[in-house]
Amino acid sequence: MKILYLSWFHSGEGSQVHANEFMHAMREIGNEIIPIELSLRNQNYLENIKLQKSLVQAKSSYPKLVLKEIKSLLLNIPRILRLLKLYKKHKPDSIINRYSIYDISAIIVGKILKIPVVYEVNGSVIYERDIEGRYYLKLARWFEKFIFKHANVVTVVSNELLNYFKENEYDTTKSIVIPNGVDIDKFTLNASAPEQLKQINEKWANKTVLGFLGSLKSWHGVERIIDLIPSLIKENPNIRFLIIGDGNERERLEEKIKNYEIEDYVFITGFLNYQDVPGAINLFDIALAPYNNIDFFYFSPLKVFEYMAMAKPVIAPRLGQCQDLIQDSHNGFLLDENTNEDLKQKILLLAKDESLIQQMGANAREFIKNHYTWTVNAEKIDHSIKNSKK
Repeated sequence: MKILYLSWFHSGEGSQVHANEFMHAMREIGNEIIPIELSLRNQNYLENIKLQKSLVQAKSSYPKLVLKEIKSLLLNIPRILRLLKLYKKHKPDSIINRYSIYDISAIIVGKILKIPVVYEVNGSVIYERDIEGRYYLKLARWFEKFIFKHANVVTVVSNELLNYFKENEYDTTKSIVIPNGVDIDKFTLNASAPEQLKQINEKWANKTVLGFLGSLKSWHGVERIIDLIPSLIKENPNIRFLIIGDGNERERLEEKIKNYEIEDYVFITGFLNYQDVPGAINLFDIALAPYNNIDFFYFSPLKVFEYMAMAKPVIAPRLGQCQDLIQDSHNGFLLDENTNEDLKQKILLLAKDESLIQQMGANAREFIKNHYTWTVNAEKIDHSIKNSKK
């Protein structure tokens, strides 16, 4: 099949990894993929719907918010025109479109051209904006339900997210769960340390390295590990903590590291290029996903897939999809209470037993290899598109 794939290819976040890896897997199973950046920025299409500057600069914040949302809704017009132009150029057999608020353009074009349309839905924008206290038009719920009703296939990243849509009376009859995955061939066990980490690798060669990979956001729970380091090293002086990532919490975390006087025990790398991630994870002995308690853990934790692909035992709370990936005491530990004390004890238990680390890590890689690769995901979506044509 020839497929137009609209997604975030330059976001610098997990969505970019998802888009590129999924695209590669679809090509590997024989499809021709035409990647299209979802954003319309820097394209002439936006000129068609520019609002009057005087209106955008209205004194009231509420009118500004309303106008901004109306502008987002009207983006359907240039998106439809763009898709029609792309169809004329490429003649695709189907369209895969990453969901963004109010965007039903692919469905409209799919109906005009009579080709199947898949929507990737990684979350409910309505739910996310409610949590963040951000404004949206009440029509947004109608747009989300329209996508579920009229797309040929809707992919969601977790059972928890699918249940959310069911409970809110969306039509989920054409929805399938497609979690994140990993390219097992890229995550090889002999991956070498990135150049910028070779010094820390040599320095910590005989230490037990705890590792975290991801953006430094408060709910990711990195602060929990930093708070535990002083007591952890009292009981096991060989423990170190390597943080692969960056984010808005970094400055505050570095201040806390300084206040605890644990600069020799904790190292933050900053962001790495994705090709360096396997080698960076290879420096870990124990991988951590220390999420704080989250009432609705609906996302698919990419870091956990990548940890496990690199044969690292994972410690994470018993939340959401973590429960599907981590088999307690087999390829990692699940925290039932998710307290800092429980987290500390599981770290100490693993840190003192190298054979347990190795066995759990081997189990983790085997599990991911058999169940959660991007190729498995691609085959499921390929099958769903072909079935939707029947």
